[in-house]
Parts: sequence; structure tokens; C-alpha cells
Amino acid sequence: VDWTVRPQSPVDPSQIRIENLVLEDGNLTLDDLGAGRRHEITDLNATISARTLTGPWRVNGSAAFDGEALSVSLTSGSVSDKGELPLAVTVTPVNRTFFVDGDGTAKSIEGKLSWAGGFTVRPSKLPDLGKPALNDSADAASLAGQKLSTWQANGRFALNNDKLDVPEIRLETGTRDNPYISNGKGMVLFGPQPMFDLALEGAQVTFSAGDVA
Repeated sequence: VDWTVRPQSPVDPSQIRIENLVLEDGNLTLDDLGAGRRHEITDLNATISARTLTGPWRVNGSAAFDGEALSVSLTSGSVSDKGELPLAVTVTPVNRTFFVDGDGTAKSIEGKLSWAGGFTVRPSKLPDLGKPALNDSADAASLAGQKLSTWQANGRFALNNDKLDVPEIRLETGTRDNPYISNGKGMVLFGPQPMFDLALEGAQVTFSAGDVA
């Protein structure tokens, strides 16, 4: 399927507006001819709006991708004269404890779609700190938040139908006031024999209050 093919029409796409288009219980089958695999999108429910057919677009919905239930939010800008589309997507696996934000530019080169930009992955559910005592100060509450162990990853990505390239990754784990930081890169190949590679390096030096640099 060539996703870049557009039907010829005497109607100017910039004159067509979509308001509150609702999809319910939809199903899609995607054939990845390059990898020789078929993907199923089921239980598709979404609300779609667009100022014009060339953007901006807004989509909020949910679906199951190969059985994995997902919540998805998508916003875009308008297609530029160069055929580039600003695109931001948030994906939250329903049965997982994290979500992924991607914000970049989508475009088509020789009929192949690509999307590149920045990403963030962080927990969707933080541990409950409990209800603060009546005598707890705002500073104490802030300090408790700084000592809470958590994690997040961010970096740069480039996605096309062949692979996901992540040339920059920054992973922070531990407490917010003194996280352990790792940097690296990764790649996922989508071919007939899928594979991934991830390399991270990190170092942490902690000085006590009495140490002098």
C-alpha cells in the first residue's frame, strides 16, 4: 500500500473541514510486504477533527495493535510546501506502566513515509506518597518528591518502514535530586528477522557535604 497516493479531485483539500468524525469498533489489516508480516488493528475507536484535509489534525482514541491495547493521542500541523507535516503522538499501553511521547516531522521521500524528531518515555503511574500530615510543610512535601525513585528516558529518533533509529538516548533512574544518568544509542530493525541493539554508558560520582572539589 502506498500511503502517499491521494485521489484526484476537483475539490481543493484546503476547503474541506472535518468536525467530530467518530470511528467505532473499527478493524484494520496492515500487510508489511518488506517484512512479510501482517498486523491487525482491532477495537478501533477514535474522534477525529481537522481544520482542513492538509491539517492541522487532531485524533484521540484507542485500539489494540496485534492484541496490545493502546490509548493514542495525535496532533499535527499543516502540510508544508515541501510536503512535511509536524506531528506529535502520545501512546499509552493500557496494561503497562509507561507512556511514550514523540514530536517531530513526518514526510515522504520517493513514496516512503518517515518521521523523525524527539521522544520521551516516562512512567504513567507514580508511586503514591501518601496523604501528607497536617503539620507537613510545602518544603517537606517537595523534599519527599525529590527523594521519590523514578525514571525517564528521552532522546532523538528516526522512524521509517525499515527501522527505528535512536541515535541519542538519555536515561535517568533513581531519585530526582540525584539521578543515575546513562547515555547511548539504539536501533530496531523491522525486516524478515527483526532485531534490536541498545548500548548505554553511565557514571556517577557522589560527594558528601564535607568534600571539597
